[in-house]
Amino acid sequence: MGHIITHACGHGQIHHLAGYARQQEQKAKWLETTRCRECFIADKQAVQAEAAARDVAAVAHLTLPALSGSDRQITWATSLRAARLLAMTSHEADDVTLSALVSHLTDAKWWIDGRGLTDIEWLEQAKQIAAARVPVSYGRETIPALPVQEAHRVALPPHFAN
Repeated sequence: MGHIITHACGHGQIHHLAGYARQQEQKAKWLETTRCRECFIADKQAVQAEAAARDVAAVAHLTLPALSGSDRQITWATSLRAARLLAMTSHEADDVTLSALVSHLTDAKWWIDGRGLTDIEWLEQAKQIAAARVPVSYGRETIPALPVQEAHRVALPPHFAN
């Protein structure tokens, strides 16, 4: 049975509370101190958008190519790329080197797939792709070298290779 709970944000929401009567009362009291689902999601998205905008502004001085992919991929990859480059500029890499490395990395999927890489692994892959021809190996098979424009589309992070 659904209970209408008025949350701390003032919005009412139906919750299905399970358990004994005392447990349901405790859960209802707790829910009254929290924000509703819509407000929680809106706040979380606002924080993420603020962080992404801050990262993008911090690397705005770099010459970055446009990304290719779906709108959602491009949005996600743009924030991932900005965060990665911000982290790299705070380390030892200089702006000219980073701009040269990322000039070939225009596939949003590559940035998304490589989000779990360490900075060293990411730097190695970026250097490989920046080379004129990149041999890509998947487990036991080696795919022939591809031109730079195509290599970044098939290069997978090492943790995907068998």
